[in-house]
Amino acid sequence: MKTEKIQLLHPEGKNAPAISMETYKIFERAMIDVLKENQPITYTDIARGVKGEFKKNKVEFAGSVSWYSVCVKNHLEATGIMETYMEKGKKMHGLKKIA
Repeated sequence: MKTEKIQLLHPEGKNAPAISMETYKIFERAMIDVLKENQPITYTDIARGVKGEFKKNKVEFAGSVSWYSVCVKNHLEATGIMETYMEKGKKMHGLKKIA
């Protein structure tokens, strides 16, 4: 049986991987939940938060949480859901404010 995939986007137009839609949805949900609770936050805090969400929701994931987190973060930024900006010399991330 063929797994449905999503071609991720990169905010700078660079090549991005295609990953399974199931994996994408798991990371997207966890990342948005983390950002709703704490923003703005650093990428390190996002990855730590995603791991915490997985533990809290008993999600078992065998791959690299950090690698998938950065790929999904880039996609969310490229599609306008997240934004990245500098604050006090640190690169911070948050959900984009919709007017």
